[in-house]
Amino acid sequence: MKANTKEVNEVRGDSKDAIEVARHCTGYSAVQRPSVTDRAGTPVNIRVQRYVDSSGWPTRFWSVILNGELLCVTVYKKGANAVAETLEQAILGQTS
Repeated sequence: MKANTKEVNEVRGDSKDAIEVARHCTGYSAVQRPSVTDRAGTPVNIRVQRYVDSSGWPTRFWSVILNGELLCVTVYKKGANAVAETLEQAILGQTS
């Protein structure tokens, strides 16, 4: 069930509720990549998700998150996945 504009406007005052409605409306998604370990054996967490702006609203852009920190923002999900895949391959290349 999609939220309508009235529902979104009603919850704009409380950011947590607004984000939940925005996620519901925009199909907000995050892709958790399989875990990779670096040379030291430390797990590396790479995630691709919608970029959320400073006001807390998901945008049309995609972000790559590396160990909980923003690595880059791309326009297309395909580009974010390519960055994550390249990073993953670079990490795996160091371990072999």
